[in-house]
Amino acid sequence: MSASQNLIVDWDSLAENFDNDKFAIALVVDAFLESAIESLDKVRQAVQSGEGKAIAMTAHSLKGAILNFGAQMAVSQAQALENHGYGEP
Repeated sequence: MSASQNLIVDWDSLAENFDNDKFAIALVVDAFLESAIESLDKVRQAVQSGEGKAIAMTAHSLKGAILNFGAQMAVSQAQALENHGYGEP
């Protein structure tokens, strides 16, 4: 596993993705934190009600947002949650 895969956030990748624009990065981080809380609440509700498709769709959206941060471990976890929602191993 590479060093960047061990990071929660790959700050170098994030800076590169946003041309080192600290203001843009701050906006993206703020938006992510707000949406992640909402997404995790949706996942929790979907798990409690057994709605696999809702779990998968929300996990897929969360995975897309996480990709902006180069956080491969979190992407893998979101993918696993998405697969679980679709009933895949």
